[in-house]
Amino acid sequence: MVKVKTIGYIAEKLGFHERKLSVSGSVELNKLLPQLRDLNEKRLIVLVNGKPASLKSKVKEEDEILIIPVHGGG
Repeated sequence: MVKVKTIGYIAEKLGFHERKLSVSGSVELNKLLPQLRDLNEKRLIVLVNGKPASLKSKVKEEDEILIIPVHGGG
């Protein structure tokens, strides 16, 4: 199982804060979570097993994914 954690509006967009998903082999993150395709990747921080990644990164069983929105302001 792949564990996916989301924060902020990303959780609202996907409808969950934490979920375990089954994958076979390795799969691109944007194919595992197609709802993310509608989002601007430049406005996201994606970590796979604590390391910087992208929506095109491949994930496999036992990976932990964290998706955080980038916040800006002044």
